[in-house]
Amino acid sequence: MLAQWFGPRRHSPQNWPPPGRNFPYLSANQIHIWRAFLDMPEWRLDALREILSEDELEKAGRFRFTDGGNHYIAARGALRQILAGYLETRPGLVRFRYGPSGKPQLDYAQGDNALRFSVSHSGGLALYAFSPGREVGVDIEQVINIPSAAVDDIARQYFPRMESIWLKACPARMRGKNFFRFWTRREAYLKAIGAGLSDACPIPVQTACRRQWSTAHLHVHRGYAACVAVQGRGIGLKFWQWAG
Repeated sequence: MLAQWFGPRRHSPQNWPPPGRNFPYLSANQIHIWRAFLDMPEWRLDALREILSEDELEKAGRFRFTDGGNHYIAARGALRQILAGYLETRPGLVRFRYGPSGKPQLDYAQGDNALRFSVSHSGGLALYAFSPGREVGVDIEQVINIPSAAVDDIARQYFPRMESIWLKACPARMRGKNFFRFWTRREAYLKAIGAGLSDACPIPVQTACRRQWSTAHLHVHRGYAACVAVQGRGIGLKFWQWAG
């Protein structure tokens, strides 16, 4: 499988402190992981709408359900505020460009140590990963009940053969949990390399460039599965809670 992480494989929800008076400093060999709760009162959403771009507001309006649009506004607003802290600018001035599969990047000339980031949200939680100069991907999924037949079908279609076989052989009570662990690990890696789910992954996830990539499963909140993938080894993790 992909090289496992360079530290504890899981992290307690209690280890997500809000930043202090000074914005956290991101050093060369660190990954910062931020968590944000997306259910918030309307007055806070109104404040976040003020810092979003027109295309972001337009996308929020295309969600079929109100909660989906509100969660998108909260997730993008939090992303802008966090990025503004690292870049020492105003949230409304942050500009994005997007890769072929939709991966967001900062829209300015970037050097080797430029800030890279990844964002994912599911249900009422968002997760962000930030790295100076290393490609990084993060994925979070709300764990829901999926029929065993559907698990098998998805695993056969998207997972490497050995993962699919192992998943089918594991006890029924553990299949759903393990399915989301495999899924978030795959999604985090695909996001890190800038590939979409429908793209042909150049290297099977469980054997991908063992010396070049590492993954860690994260304990974000009860009822969620999450994983981060990063280019390289020997990197430290720091966790923060976005407080708006």
